[in-house]
Amino acid sequence: MYDDSTSMAGTGRVLNREQFVAYARGRIDAATALLHEHARVNGVCTCGRALPCPLAQTLASTATHYRRRLAAIAGTAPPRRAPRR
Repeated sequence: MYDDSTSMAGTGRVLNREQFVAYARGRIDAATALLHEHARVNGVCTCGRALPCPLAQTLASTATHYRRRLAAIAGTAPPRRAPRR
């Protein structure tokens, strides 16, 4: 879970809240920009991969992940529940 004071963003460096928000927004923007280069054309992705395009799925997943993290920080996301055992 995100701690308001710090976060690790894959660099081994501790980020404060504002730094993490800037990092997450950059990741969302980059994933979204790259995702626009992928579209269905005649049964394949425009990048030449078969559908479903694994790269497009990864980019969409990355953007969704960081959108959820930002929503959790802003307090607009419902709290996550522990998995049932």
